[in-house]
Amino acid sequence: MKTIFLSAFFLAFCLPSHILFSQSPGTRPQEIKDSIKTLRKELKIHPDDSRTRFELAKLYLSMDDYGEIVDLYEKKFDKKECSAAEYKMYAVARIRNYEKMVITGKILSKMPIASMFHSDLSDAEKALDRVLQADSSDVETKFFKGVLRRVDGKEVEAEKIFREIIAANPFFKTYIFYDAWLELSALLRK
Repeated sequence: MKTIFLSAFFLAFCLPSHILFSQSPGTRPQEIKDSIKTLRKELKIHPDDSRTRFELAKLYLSMDDYGEIVDLYEKKFDKKECSAAEYKMYAVARIRNYEKMVITGKILSKMPIASMFHSDLSDAEKALDRVLQADSSDVETKFFKGVLRRVDGKEVEAEKIFREIIAANPFFKTYIFYDAWLELSALLRK
């Protein structure tokens, strides 16, 4: 019984989600890689096609390849040509990329490297601010802002945001991150 629990724990927390949940057609890693190649070709032919760019970003997201998402949106973000969904995707990629780099740096060296990747967080904040300027009631963007605050070490601000979201919608969930309850509980455990 203990072995089963440990195996389940390893699978749930140590393997990327695309490996665990990849049994349906079109979602196996090789099929995702093939789809990425196809969409990249399409994007070269039609570089202004936002839908293709977004679908490609979603595939990169499923592979935990946040740097590729940042690269996809970098120029478009600078020109302020993104939709709300694209700004959110860019912000999520920046936040996740930051988390990934900080964790990798902590594992590989003793030197604090969080400041080296802080531009990820400031760019994520800019993207989220652009969405909130257009729609200040966007709960998903507020949630991402709370995650950003948590990752940036601003726990009090993050807690306030998560509590507001829970008060407005106790069942709120979004992609990539845990729901507001889990984010809040992680903060309160500290």
